[in-house]
Amino acid sequence: MVIDSHEHIMFPVKMQLDKMDAAGVDKTVLFCTAPHPEKAGTLKELEEEMAALNKILAGANSKEDNIRRLKKNISEVVEAVREYPERFLGFGSVPLGMGLEETEEWIDAQITSNSLYGIGEFTPGNEQQIMQLDTVFQALMATKIYPVWVHTFHPVTMDGIKLLMALCEKYPGIPVIFGHSGGSNWMEVIKFAKGHGNVYLV
Repeated sequence: MVIDSHEHIMFPVKMQLDKMDAAGVDKTVLFCTAPHPEKAGTLKELEEEMAALNKILAGANSKEDNIRRLKKNISEVVEAVREYPERFLGFGSVPLGMGLEETEEWIDAQITSNSLYGIGEFTPGNEQQIMQLDTVFQALMATKIYPVWVHTFHPVTMDGIKLLMALCEKYPGIPVIFGHSGGSNWMEVIKFAKGHGNVYLV
């Protein structure tokens, strides 16, 4: 069986399944997504979709906007997983910037109750957002342990990766997936993973 380590949900889902079939992928770890470039019919529409992503990465959306968006995004993933359970394993997003109790409630309501398999993708746009993952890790220790998938390529810098490494050492019981294997910092990330059993690279 060939499993794709992650894809972001595409619409229509039938198009995503067709692409998986063409690539010989039997099952995909399915993530939420904010932009939908596959819907763009023109360059202007593509720019608008990517502008929405850049706004999120910059932390320009309000906490309330992020909560509304992520609830909608998770429902899209859950619907696809329920319709095609033999083709998808779902991961769900968790908003950064919430308090500990609110984060615990989110994990219970949005991740566990929807039978999702993990948390992510987190795409921190700066070091402050990486440090906010500490609250997510604390919440996992109090609710249920899930693998956490973190984007570790641009815009994440080596300084940001070091902060994530420190969190891996602080919470050795939580599996942390370094998405894109650290990008141009892959050598440092591989060295770190070799010495830490809770770190995984994709």
